[in-house]
Amino acid sequence: MPEAPEVFGFFKKIDRLCKEEERVTGQIPQAQIRLFPRCFALGSDTKKYFSISIDCQHFDKKLEEPDPNKPPYTPNSNDLANAITISKQAEQEEKLKLKAKKAEAEKAKRAGRTPEPVPEPRETSCVYLVDRPLKQGPLVYAMRGKCLVVAAGHHAVTINFGLESSVYILSRLDFEALTAIDAPGPNKNAKKAQHLRVFKVPSQFIDPGSPTEQKRTISIFCAFVMTNHVIIVADFARLARLHITSSSTFWSAKDLQVGSKWRKENLFSQFPDGPDWVLETNDAFERLDSWRQSCMEDKSTPIVVALTTNTSKAFGGFGRHLANDYLYHVAIPPGLSVSEMWQEKEFVSRCITTANSSNPFTFNHISNNNYLKMYCKVYFKKFNETWKDVQAKGHSTTVGPASFPQSGKATQDSYWQAWPSSIWEAKC
Repeated sequence: MPEAPEVFGFFKKIDRLCKEEERVTGQIPQAQIRLFPRCFALGSDTKKYFSISIDCQHFDKKLEEPDPNKPPYTPNSNDLANAITISKQAEQEEKLKLKAKKAEAEKAKRAGRTPEPVPEPRETSCVYLVDRPLKQGPLVYAMRGKCLVVAAGHHAVTINFGLESSVYILSRLDFEALTAIDAPGPNKNAKKAQHLRVFKVPSQFIDPGSPTEQKRTISIFCAFVMTNHVIIVADFARLARLHITSSSTFWSAKDLQVGSKWRKENLFSQFPDGPDWVLETNDAFERLDSWRQSCMEDKSTPIVVALTTNTSKAFGGFGRHLANDYLYHVAIPPGLSVSEMWQEKEFVSRCITTANSSNPFTFNHISNNNYLKMYCKVYFKKFNETWKDVQAKGHSTTVGPASFPQSGKATQDSYWQAWPSSIWEAKC
């Protein structure tokens, strides 16, 4: 699950791209947001799950009405259908919440207590983000704990990465090729699979030797389309969640800065995680003091539970692996965020690098190995080197005696030089 170190990595990828773009053009990069509801999770009657939520109370939708002087805009039918379905589900959920709050208020009145005020119904429809082209605007971004917010034009997208979602940077041509063909997803229910769609990954994005070459797909939740590049948020498990905050004015870097009203009240309200230890240190210490005081009343909760559940909102950005790494370092209740080590230049140069490939989906083995070997203290993974042609034949997981016909004759593109056959046979 992406935690503060991983989100910082996503942030640096975007920051590196934007700074290079600004260096070349002399201007702040512009981008247009595109959403792909066809890839969103839809939930069910028994299990509610929403991939998107919205806050449009400060936005005038007339600002993005279609231009009558231009040809009519036709959204993707699957995107529009899913946006309508999700909006109806969210509306029903909102009605149930308001009904429950009204019941609580009535109960408080009968008991002679002052009831909590019942809020006005909020708009839940995300159709306005899909049925029209969104305006291009300055691309600005910020992070807070386990969340990343990226804004362009009138809309800011706060991203909760779930279990395994990630950020990729593609060229415009690669993006168009990647989103050219979609198909029903892998859901066992054929009817539901029609609505939970995926994009087919073209062959040029599949490295030689990768398994299941004919079945590679990707679920793209949103994209930030720039002049030459596109930033996408992809999640194969569909567990990422997006919160869209719309504003009648274009978003600026100032709106996302620590201390701004937007940052305090709107941008991260859907995913409350507490102050960011690196960016909002004073606020984090205040939460930490409150948590320490609560420990005097409840001394039985293990420290690792306190960090990972974060009910105190004192440990923003912490998840299971970061909490365990931190406790390994200090072995006492935290007084300083260990996430500082993931801000160091040494970490950035070793672990947040760009793979030496034109394929944006090439796995970055160097960054991965450096991260696991040098920065994960509790989680441990062993590595074993083998031949590409042997791995491709399915022998990489063989345990015990095995037959490897002509295995000493590696192909020309093998990464490792083949040993002499006599040595290989002795090894087997």
